[in-house]
Amino acid sequence: DYAAALECYDHCIALQPTNPVAQANRAMALIKLGQLREAMETCELGLQLSGPSQIKEKLNYRLQLAQTLLQRETQNINVAINEVTMLPAEFERL
Repeated sequence: DYAAALECYDHCIALQPTNPVAQANRAMALIKLGQLREAMETCELGLQLSGPSQIKEKLNYRLQLAQTLLQRETQNINVAINEVTMLPAEFERL
């Protein structure tokens, strides 16, 4: 349950705001919930904190993942809009 996990990570961050592990885990929960912009913000916050290089790698990966998913989502919306605008011309030929 990613919503419950997100609540736990939010609580952890409230108690330890400089914990980059909590930020990394929060970002993944947000990605799984489809909250991509917030996930990117969380990754960027986590990258500003000091922590092990392994955590920074996870944050960078998750940032890139959220960016890629958001880009795909935007492309899919644009394709759908283009298809809808093309429908009247298709119906005219029928």
